[in-house]
Amino acid sequence: MPKFQKVAFGDLVYFWQAGGSLIAQCLVTQGAYPIPPQHPTPWEDSGSRSYVARFHFDVLSEAPASQPRWGLLQEAMIKKMSPQLFPRFDSDQDQARLAEFFQASPDVEVSYEDLRSEGLEDMDDDRRGIDLRAIRTRQGQQGFRNKLISIYEGCAVSGTSTIDVLEAAHISPHKGPHTNGIKNGILLRADIHVLFDLRLLTITPDLEVRVHPRLEDEYASFNRKPLAIIPEPKSRPHSQLLLAHNARCKWLIKQTATAAK
Repeated sequence: MPKFQKVAFGDLVYFWQAGGSLIAQCLVTQGAYPIPPQHPTPWEDSGSRSYVARFHFDVLSEAPASQPRWGLLQEAMIKKMSPQLFPRFDSDQDQARLAEFFQASPDVEVSYEDLRSEGLEDMDDDRRGIDLRAIRTRQGQQGFRNKLISIYEGCAVSGTSTIDVLEAAHISPHKGPHTNGIKNGILLRADIHVLFDLRLLTITPDLEVRVHPRLEDEYASFNRKPLAIIPEPKSRPHSQLLLAHNARCKWLIKQTATAAK
């Protein structure tokens, strides 16, 4: 960045192409920090500007559902800003409207049909190594689960305290041990964990449960209710990570945008 901007871990950042439109939705994994003079940047801008700060991020989506011009985007927003460098939109309504311009990231786009195609409905078969939620080995998972059990002592959504059915859920997708921080985790009952990973159930930054409309018959008792177990503030999920999970739930984005009109 040619000028230091307030960019924090967990922020959602949207990239805009000059003279064009939205091109990417990203999640900040390391907040902005100054670039030491003795550390040259791995890029240059033909001498037209110098860079003083940088931040790190993961790409959530490079597939805009639409690419509005700035004027049209501003019409959809509550907060009106000029297309300057790093305009900031903090309200949940504006975040929801921005996210609505993007398709969900494909990294955990899984359906129940996909699960059935793996033969997972037949649990009498010995299919060790196949994981219902991720189908991959997760380093440090046991330690991560133990930490969350000590914090929650039960499913955060249902309150279930039967240890054997409790699992450690990652809010931002698991990408190695560095993503096993307690601010990126929540303890969930196994079936609720599946719904969370499939983005059919999510938790808002104010710790309210939201359930996909097609699941409300079976899980209606959880919808729009506060978490059954809320840990101490220092151990609660990071609000921006929850917001990023919300942003991947297209059904919730539509509900939020409709309610804001």
